[in-house]
This record gives sequence, C-alpha cells and structure tokens, in this order.
Amino acid sequence: MPRPAKLWRRGQNGFYYTKIDGKQHRLSVDYEESLDLFHNLRQGRKKRKPTGKIQTTLDAAKNAFLSHAKRTKAEQTVQNQTAYLESFCAFAGAGRRVFDIKPDELDEWVLSQKWGPSTQSAAKRTVPFFISTTLSQ
Repeated sequence: MPRPAKLWRRGQNGFYYTKIDGKQHRLSVDYEESLDLFHNLRQGRKKRKPTGKIQTTLDAAKNAFLSHAKRTKAEQTVQNQTAYLESFCAFAGAGRRVFDIKPDELDEWVLSQKWGPSTQSAAKRTVPFFISTTLSQ
C-alpha cells in the first residue's frame, strides 16, 4: 500500500513540499498557505495562485529591498546593489514573481555580463540575498 501524501518542510530553502502521484510539488514557505495548496492538489482541482509574499514581483521586491538598503547601508553598497538588481530584473523580467526565479537563471545572467571574477562574485552574493530576504518577509 502506498504512503499517504503529506507535507514536509525542506530545511535548505524553507519551502513546504508534497509528493502526489509520484510528482513532487513545491508549495510555499507559509504553512497555512501550503496546507491550502496541498488540499487543492489532493482534490484534483487546479492549483490556486498563492497569495501574499509569494505573489511579489521582482520589481516590487527590488524597490522595497533598495529603499531599506538606502536607510541602512553605505552609499557605495546601495549603488552596487542597485546596479546588480536592475540588471538582473531586466534580464529575468521585472514583472515575474520572485517565487518563479530558478537558480540556473542567476548563472545565465552573470555569464551574460562582461564582468570580471570579483564583480561576478559580488553579483552572485547580492541577488540570492535579495531573493531570500524577499521570501522570508
């Protein structure tokens, strides 16, 4: 007899997952929202769009992140982060949800720029920090 479907939280990224009909589904970082999505999947209904922080677009998250950075960080740091995030948003599409960004897109973006290793490293640290901060709020 197969195991019953259930939710579990993956420690590496904080998202809740479930496995239904042999397919793993990433749900949400919020338990209540994950539970709602889980029940919708179990009932065979079309997956509802997640609400709240998961719906945040890159552009809206970038603006919130940078406005906070202007209040808490040095001017040069804000300038660097602004350049990296604007470039990434233009590459990935500013209207996309932060939730939909895949890790390989970051590598594609960095390689598409004509940056040296030091700048690539700084950009690779800034964007994941931005994404994790956005998803954790």
